[in-house]
Amino acid sequence: MKKIFTEDEVTLSALQAHFLDSGLNVENPKETGFGVRSRNGLYIAIRIDEQRKYVSFFCYFDLDNQRSELDKLLLIQRYNYDIFLASFSLGRNAEDLIVSYVMSYELGLIAGQLMHVFRRFSGLLDNLVEDENEDKFIVFGKSEKQHQESTASIDVSSNNSTEGTTQ
Repeated sequence: MKKIFTEDEVTLSALQAHFLDSGLNVENPKETGFGVRSRNGLYIAIRIDEQRKYVSFFCYFDLDNQRSELDKLLLIQRYNYDIFLASFSLGRNAEDLIVSYVMSYELGLIAGQLMHVFRRFSGLLDNLVEDENEDKFIVFGKSEKQHQESTASIDVSSNNSTEGTTQ
């Protein structure tokens, strides 16, 4: 069965239902978005920008505070060059790694494509933590509650973010 959402059908509740129908658990549903876990338990925030017609996936990682801002910028540059699909940036306070992917739904959204891109994005995040973090640049330490509260305040329309993390 081929499912295509028209522009008007792309809503948070429709996406939540689709993720549930695809066998994934929806967490922390809010008016602005919701979260879904990767296979390895990384929290991925999902938002819709209704004005510009985009679905966005975000994940936040704490970075080692002992590293210089230049080292962090070089890490971001390396990830943006070497890793396909996602965009990497630093949070406002230069303590967080923000990994994001944005896809348009201006002429509609193919449900299977949405899930394929989500699974590739979540796999990329799992790989980032498992294989690309040999230098322990990404650290885990904030509580899950802090992460969910901070990712709930993403402002997609201006591409601003607040701090957050996974696990």
